[in-house]
Amino acid sequence: MKSNGGSYFTVSNTTSGRDWFFTHENAAQGRFIITSSTNPADGLFLAPGGDMTIGGTLTTGGGTCGGGCDAVFSDEYDLPSIAEHADAMWSLGHLPNIGQTLENQPINVSDKLGRMLNELEHAHIYIDQLHGRLAEQDVVNQNLMARLEQLEHLVTQ
Repeated sequence: MKSNGGSYFTVSNTTSGRDWFFTHENAAQGRFIITSSTNPADGLFLAPGGDMTIGGTLTTGGGTCGGGCDAVFSDEYDLPSIAEHADAMWSLGHLPNIGQTLENQPINVSDKLGRMLNELEHAHIYIDQLHGRLAEQDVVNQNLMARLEQLEHLVTQ
């Protein structure tokens, strides 16, 4: 197909009455657009530089959760201690299960997202552990304050 300007073709479903438009804009953006007649703003827009905009959600069909999403909640999961995780993080220079992310280099978004979820789950487990320790310290502090008040009361008598 050749055209002196923008080009398009339409695929029509005669049963549903829905049309799909495959368009190459003649406008300054020069985007390639795939959209339907029912929701034209919710299409897929691909710019010549590779930027993509989608009007809906993105669902991948490839593998995800390379870091073990939700596995952290299993009794079999070997969850490192907060100190072990911190040591690994600082020595590696990145979160252990996410892996290194190099500047201006391509990444596998599906895999990276799964690994980020795994690290987020670690963080929430650690937050819960620290919250428990803080609650224990609050009880200790309250007991110490009560004992201090008793001592102060004895001294002032």
